[in-house]
Formats: sequence, C-alpha cells, structure tokens
Amino acid sequence: MIKKIQTLDEKERGGNKRENSIRVTYSVDHQSQISLIFAFPTALEISTMSCHLVHLNSIQALEISSMSCHLVHLNSIPTLEISTMSCHLVHLNSIQALEISTMSCDLVHLNSIQALEISSMSCHLLHLNSIQALEISTMSCHLVHLNSIQALEISTMSCHLVHLNSIQALEISTMSCHLVHLNSIQALEISTMSCHFEHLNSIQALEIFTMSCHLLHLNSIQALEISTMSCHLVHLNSIQALEIFTMSCHLVHLNSIQALEIFTMSCHLVHLNSIQALEISTMSCHLVHLNSIQALEISTMSCHLVHLNSIQALEISTMACHLVHLNSIQALEISTMSCHLVHLNSIQALEISTMSCDLVHLNSIQALEISTMSCHLVHHNSIQALEISTMSCLLVHLNSIQALEISTMSCHLVHLNSIQALEISTMSCHLVHLNSIQALEIFTMSCDLVHLNSIQALEIFTMSCDLVHMNSIQALEIFTMSCDLP
Repeated sequence: MIKKIQTLDEKERGGNKRENSIRVTYSVDHQSQISLIFAFPTALEISTMSCHLVHLNSIQALEISSMSCHLVHLNSIPTLEISTMSCHLVHLNSIQALEISTMSCDLVHLNSIQALEISSMSCHLLHLNSIQALEISTMSCHLVHLNSIQALEISTMSCHLVHLNSIQALEISTMSCHLVHLNSIQALEISTMSCHFEHLNSIQALEIFTMSCHLLHLNSIQALEISTMSCHLVHLNSIQALEIFTMSCHLVHLNSIQALEIFTMSCHLVHLNSIQALEISTMSCHLVHLNSIQALEISTMSCHLVHLNSIQALEISTMACHLVHLNSIQALEISTMSCHLVHLNSIQALEISTMSCDLVHLNSIQALEISTMSCHLVHHNSIQALEISTMSCLLVHLNSIQALEISTMSCHLVHLNSIQALEISTMSCHLVHLNSIQALEIFTMSCDLVHLNSIQALEIFTMSCDLVHMNSIQALEIFTMSCDLP
C-alpha cells in the first residue's frame, strides 16, 4: 500500500528538472518498503490534442487530420464546379460574367435599431473569366487545390467541402472553413495543433500562436509562410491592448502560384484598446491571391464587423458567424476563431449557442471550466464561476443582458428591432445563377462542395476534435497537474 507521497526538492531531483516530480513510498510488509520516483508532465507539455497534425510526405497518401476546417480544390480537373451551401455563390456565365445578387446570410446594419440595410450577401462572389480574372468575395469555406494526388483522405471535423466527380459516392462531411492549396506537394508539414497554445503569465502576456486547423507547409510550393491560423494570435497585455491577427482557417502562401497574400481570414482582426476602439478588418474565411491565375482579388465580407458602443450604434456586417462588440465593459476580450467576437456588458442574460468557434476571455469570475472540443482559446484570470461545457463552439453566458438569445447555426445574426417585418427566407447562403452550364447540381451540406476529379478514393473520417495516437499504452490516465498531486 502507499505509505507516503512527497514532492522532491531541487537537490533530490538532480538532473530531472521537472518541478512536479514526486516520490511515492510503498509499504511491502511491516519491515520493508520501496520508493518510486514519478516525473509528471508539466502543464505546458500537455497542450491539448484537439485536432492534430499530420505530416505526409510524397503525397501518395494525404491524410489531413484537421479540425476546424478544410476545403479541397483539386487541380487537373477540367471543370471546377463549386456547389456550395453555406457560403458560396457561384455564377458561371461561360466564365465571362458573374453577377451575383445574393442575400443569403446577411449583412445587417442596425443603427439605433432604426435602419436595416442589407447590402450584401452571404459568402462569396466567384468571378471566373477564362481564369484570367478571378475575384472571389468568399466567406466561409474554401477551395483547396490538390494537384496529382492519388489518394486523399481527409479526416476532418468542422469544416469541409468535398465535391466528388466521377466518384460513385459523395460523402460530405463539411462544416466551416478552409483553404488548402497543395501543388504537386512533396512535403506537407503541419506544425501546429488544432486549437491552442495557452501561455498565461499573470495575465500580462498571452501569446497564442495557434491554429484551428492547419499550418500547411508546402515544399513543392517554394515558400509557405503562415503567419496565423485558425484561432488566434492574441496578445493580451493587462487587458489594454488586444491585437488579433487571426484567420479562421489558414494563411497560406503558395509560391508556385507566384503570390499569395492573405490579409485576414475567417473571423476577425480585432484591435481592442481599453475597449474604446474596435476595428475589425476581417473577411470570412480567406483572402487568397492566386497569381498563377492572373488576378485573384477577394474582397470578402463574411464574418462580421460589429461595433457596439454604449449600445447606440450597432453595425452588423454579418454573414456566417458574428462579431459582437458591446462596449462599456472594462475587461472582456474575446478573440474568437471562426465565428464570434462577443463583448457584452451590463446585460443580464446572453446565451449564445453558436456554431463554430469562440475564444472567451473572462476576467474576475470564480470558476471557469471549459470542456471544449474543437477550437477554443480561453484566457481567464481570477475567474470564479463560469462553466462552459462546449462541444464544437461555445455556449457563452454573459452577465447583465435581460434577454438576448442568439441561436445561430452557421451563418446568421439577425437583429430585428423596431422593424415590423423582416423575413429572410434563404437557404443557407446563396443565390446561384448558372448560365451556359448545362448541369450544375448543388448538393450542399453545411458549407461547401468541392469538385474532386481523378481521385479514386476519398474517405472522410471526421470527428469532432482529435486524433489521438496512443502507442503501446494500454491505459492513458492523465492526472495533471501539480494540483492533482498532494
């Protein structure tokens, strides 16, 4: 039986630098005993598993175990038909003129709840003009270019566009977002995880170099520079400056296509300085400049600029997810991932049942228990009572709002105040005008259908969060951290 458990001091640890090393003394019988030393992993060594990285070389078998988001665009396909649901309008008029008047997810401008101007659409304008001028105002889900790949296995979770042509079975496990360009790929190095690196140092410096889905290094494409990814680069310095240079899925620099400049992504560039200025220069999912296709300019709209200052001016440029900034809060900074910036103060009850992903920074709350699955960076200081039992996105309960229930699915914030009749009867995202194309069938799911030709087998094994590799371990029980040790 266990007789004694004690923490080793620095001298006893010797070469073992782990601070949470312990000695457990077992009593064998009345006269003899045995001592064992255990070195438990530190907190920073257990940095979640939520989604996972796959390094695939030679691209004979490309397995993308991704979490939040993936779109697959496969080249060597004569015709790319994007049947999208949640996010895309595709007008193909002999690939010369694309005019999309769409509606579907909604830009809602509510200023003092008097004027509702819906001036945009939902996700994407795809202009394909003989592949000379491609202007994509895209939102939520995205194209992934895969050239000459024999086997593509996508283990995705949250977001996937899969269109299978010449494939007998179309299985779409899709959700939200993603750009993956694979061009004769020789080396795919995914050097990130899925959701979060959390460095919490007295709530003075939180630097999160994270992803929600994937940092893809494509070697055959000479330079891949990924400066942020799916969830957020969040710098929190005494809750005075929050600079989020984030994406929702991927910043991908593809050099084979000579210039890929991605200036924002899936949800939000959010600069919050003392909660006085919220500037969101955002997109929805991806700004992609593809130079090989001579001009790709993406002016997208999709996720949403919401500035609420003293609840006087509500401007919602929304579509697929939602940014809600409600001022007069001293310290709530939510750097969210795919869908939502929610800053709410002086409101009694806000329940957000959102879809994709949320980062919630809550200060001065007694207990924050986050049982998250997919994509969450949570920075919390002095938190007393917040239990977030989320699966893929987050249920966020924010205090002091009398009645605001946002029950959104993939795409919509609809605020109807002082408006007698607003009926948005949209599908999920799109008006699709197809001219001079004999057959375009849109079997959409949640986000996107991506046309994959010349691929014999596509298996989508999607999960919710994680691929867990357990090697020769019969039982993995992590009783972490030092708080679990006497």
